[in-house]
Amino acid sequence: MIIAKSILEKCRKLVIIAGCQTRGMGRRGRAWSSPSGGLWFSLILKLRIPAHVIPFLSLAMALSVAETLKSKGLNTRIKWPNDVVVDGKKVCGVLADVKIGRNIAYVVLGVGINTNFYLRDLPAKLQNTAVTVFEALGFKLDNIKLLDEIVYRFEEYIMDLEKGFVYTIREKVEEMLYGKNEEVVAICEKEVFRGILKGVGLNGSLLLETENGVEEIESSSLKKLLVRDST
Repeated sequence: MIIAKSILEKCRKLVIIAGCQTRGMGRRGRAWSSPSGGLWFSLILKLRIPAHVIPFLSLAMALSVAETLKSKGLNTRIKWPNDVVVDGKKVCGVLADVKIGRNIAYVVLGVGINTNFYLRDLPAKLQNTAVTVFEALGFKLDNIKLLDEIVYRFEEYIMDLEKGFVYTIREKVEEMLYGKNEEVVAICEKEVFRGILKGVGLNGSLLLETENGVEEIESSSLKKLLVRDST
């Protein structure tokens, strides 16, 4: 993503792939372990899109990853706002960086997918909460073919977002939403919310039914979302 952001305004569409990363980063500046064998890429886009659909960019990418991995036989779900999980364990994270210009959105989507390596290649503290495609399926996938499938799906969703349409993406995300209709805990910057996860709002927020009514939680304020026994 560092390289991608340095050339952001010079490209209309470009994918940068890393064999491994030494400075991988997730949400809120957290370190992201990226050993050799995984699919680590950044997608640069120059788009004319309405401002209200910007929160759906990372959801559309998470959906594209989740659908592609599901087609390979994995039980994938989308953990709002930007993760893909298999049986509750993280297999993918998406990080969006958006720069707004004059009627233009310059977008970098950083995507990390645990594909062709062993869990033992990750730091010990991550091994109980992560999963790799290789260990879940029992065989390796071709990372480049996988990338092609993900980007193909994503481009279909981008066409909707450029028109300002979020309904299809929102509906599909809700169908795959991890923890939907279950009690969750949302730890935010200034407050902690406990309630039933109801879905995703038209602005990409998380809808949580609490004892005080429905709360809309913005991804920018979320520190951690606890679903069942997730950490």
